[in-house]
Amino acid sequence: MVGEGIFVNGKLSKATTLNTSMSSGTVLVLAVVAAFMVVMPLILPPLPPPPLLLLFFPVGIMVALMFLAFSPAEGVLNTVV
Repeated sequence: MVGEGIFVNGKLSKATTLNTSMSSGTVLVLAVVAAFMVVMPLILPPLPPPPLLLLFFPVGIMVALMFLAFSPAEGVLNTVV
């Protein structure tokens, strides 16, 4: 398991303490992306609103997924085993 180490002479082994899920490069990339998301709206001019049809696109995807989730599968008997 990550974060567990082997004790050698009462101290945690260095090889296991360096085992992390995110490297320093990943943290740096995430910090740069977060900084850009804070700074760019201050620099760029405001954008016009999208067309009305484009606003209904996520709603259409949600309706399609709800339909697929609640429609019965063909060829499968609805029996409890």
